[in-house]
Amino acid sequence: MKKLIAMLVLALMILSIMPAAFAQEAVRIEPVKVRVGTADENITPELTRERIQEVSENLSELKDQVMERAREEIKENVSLRERMQQRREITQEQMQKARERYQTARERYNEARERYQTAKRNIVESKNALARCRDGETEECTNIEKQIKTHSKNFLENTADRILGMLEQLKAKIEANEDLSEEEAAEMLADIEAKIQEVQDARSAAENLGEESTEEEVREAAGRIKNTWQNTRGSAKRNAGKLVNEKIRGIVVKSEQLQTKLQKILDRLESQGYEISGIEDKLADFNDKIQEAKESYEKAREIFQSDAETDEIMKQANEHMREAKKSLKDAHFILKDIVFSIKGLKDGQRILEMPEEELEETG
Repeated sequence: MKKLIAMLVLALMILSIMPAAFAQEAVRIEPVKVRVGTADENITPELTRERIQEVSENLSELKDQVMERAREEIKENVSLRERMQQRREITQEQMQKARERYQTARERYNEARERYQTAKRNIVESKNALARCRDGETEECTNIEKQIKTHSKNFLENTADRILGMLEQLKAKIEANEDLSEEEAAEMLADIEAKIQEVQDARSAAENLGEESTEEEVREAAGRIKNTWQNTRGSAKRNAGKLVNEKIRGIVVKSEQLQTKLQKILDRLESQGYEISGIEDKLADFNDKIQEAKESYEKAREIFQSDAETDEIMKQANEHMREAKKSLKDAHFILKDIVFSIKGLKDGQRILEMPEEELEETG
């Protein structure tokens, strides 16, 4: 139990570096006030029966509302747990290989970025030199024009390599992510592979450029890479965001499991005569924050499951995740307070460390 709580505290802290979610309105069932009137000599038995019938109908309506909301919450929780149970099992060897591929892709990306910057500077310098040519027919000016085409070729190739490096990093992250189901991972990997192929095809146009290439051929190769990036950018953002959001899901599910365990701890303490009303209030606040995070996760998930990839739509998803992160961060501080309060009780530390099956036994 102590290890579980420590792990969750750590998990909640990790989310402080993630983008996140959306503040939602709480679903509230307005209370129905039931008042039994004082004796009145003008009240007849028939009127009393009518009042009883009215109260009974109100109570029945309230019960239906409560049961409907309970069914909705159970359905939401089961859905989340079912998706959690579909998580992939990744071996340590697979995880290590995915991390190595990520590191390799990252290094390739950084190297391509440096070559990209170098090629960009060379193009600017060559164009400036060409502008100083008074006679464009001289051998020097002709050589500068050829240099510009060579630098353009390098620039375009390394632009494509930067995109490929980014996609390869994302692919490795998906391969190492345990919060995805096999189906989700396969779908995302297929999308990334398709984008990688598009970029490689566009890169081949740049590879075919040379000193004798025409300006039109250079522009055509540049246009292909530009269009490929525009087609890839939205998909990459969506998949990257989905990875973060599924990490949120994992922490929400673990937090819900902890809610049950914490309640058992409080029940155990109460059975031993401890006053726990203050801690119960904190647990209620913790539960509210986890519920907020879950609702924000669902909002972002709806966006990531759609085909929309515009900047505005992705901005909305990121806002949902920012709010989820805030809710989980708040939950983290409340959890620390709960644990501190329990440890402050005479038997608190011992009960915190008890296995769950012992908590259910009579204290």
